[in-house]
Amino acid sequence: MTRSLLACALLSLLAACSPRAEPDVGTPRHVVVIVIDATQAAQLGCYGGADGTSPQIDAFARTGTRFANATASATWTLPSTTSLLTGLLQEHHGVVTNHHALAADGAPTLPELFVDAGWRTAAFVQMVYASDAYGLDRGFDTYTYYASAAEKREDGRAVLDVLGWLSERAADNERSFTYAHFRRPHSPYDPDVLSVAALGVNPTSVPHERLEMLMHADSRVRDIAELRSGELDLLRGLYRANVRAIDERLASVFEWAAARDDVLVILTADHGEGLGEHEHFGHGDMVHPEHVGIPLIIAGPGVPTGVNEARVATVDVAATLADICALDTAPRDFDGVSLVPLLRGMALDRDDGVFVSGRYRTADNPPTVASKDARWSLVRHGNGDVALYDLVNDPDERTDVASDHPDVIAARLAQLERLVDRGVRNTAPGAASPQLDDERRAALRDLGYIDDSEDR
Repeated sequence: MTRSLLACALLSLLAACSPRAEPDVGTPRHVVVIVIDATQAAQLGCYGGADGTSPQIDAFARTGTRFANATASATWTLPSTTSLLTGLLQEHHGVVTNHHALAADGAPTLPELFVDAGWRTAAFVQMVYASDAYGLDRGFDTYTYYASAAEKREDGRAVLDVLGWLSERAADNERSFTYAHFRRPHSPYDPDVLSVAALGVNPTSVPHERLEMLMHADSRVRDIAELRSGELDLLRGLYRANVRAIDERLASVFEWAAARDDVLVILTADHGEGLGEHEHFGHGDMVHPEHVGIPLIIAGPGVPTGVNEARVATVDVAATLADICALDTAPRDFDGVSLVPLLRGMALDRDDGVFVSGRYRTADNPPTVASKDARWSLVRHGNGDVALYDLVNDPDERTDVASDHPDVIAARLAQLERLVDRGVRNTAPGAASPQLDDERRAALRDLGYIDDSEDR
């Protein structure tokens, strides 16, 4: 062997024996959090969904880390968004019904932490349950709520506003935190003509009144037996086309971020959407994978590319950003945990899985709740009944195996009871009342959340 070859061999051996350097997750100058409402992860191409549904998100996922097992912390928009922005479970931030809003002196919000650290902040929001009416504008220097139904259908305006804000902050050399919450694919499933054509969906195959019902399936279809032949496929096609519609709009945001080396983008959802998998449509009360399984994708400086299988949740977003951006807070301030160790190739310090809570009808009326880890999904219904699912052998949660594993039931049930039965009574009195004008009430009616007499 020549001397040069020997030297190369020795260098290779030393490199192989040396500990690997951890990926260096850098501190960005711009953070963009994108929420696409009511997104069932399994419908996206990068999560195993049909080809052509989400090409832009799929391409974005390849530039960063896609978390394969991300779970919503709550099953509907208001408490879940509050959890994302505070890093607290709904049992602790106190916004547990649609009669609650985040109080002015309530838990610190993520944008407030950014402001305190000298960052500029802005929010662009299409969903009323994620709006200023519920105290969720706290900490934003610039806040835009798109109130009318037309504004909620025209995603392009919100995207242009986001890009304009980001470009101004970059031109002024300012650090920025941007929160963009889009209505789609939440009902009504009203995709544009191009998205319908791209997926081969044919809305004209049913009469107009049936199409209206399918577009609002989350609030108008109570049982899969109500659907006629072919309507389930059409309903799911409309939903996927709604995903495609927002997917195409987001392309320009992804392109703006990819052209720079100082932008961190997080794409996620507030909750999933039932499309008949458990004979149920919509979201709010159930905690099966289609209802709480959501996308979570992080891309930016130093973020490795690939797929991470750890069980994570939206409540982890605040702790993660506080860690990456060195915000002045401590991990104990959050119920969620920082995902930075996972981005550095290490294990996560979470032994008890993630917690997800369904809809509270009243603060003292317990909802369906669940504890999910790599193996088990323990579900406790509001009436006290318990179910257990083996996620390794039954990822869709079809077979209850509670009677076979009493030890698992006992351990997980104790955790759920500590969180649910004690948490709400301690914190809900700190919540404020929402400020709803006629336009916001109209938005809630259009989304199927309230009727003319009472909350749904």
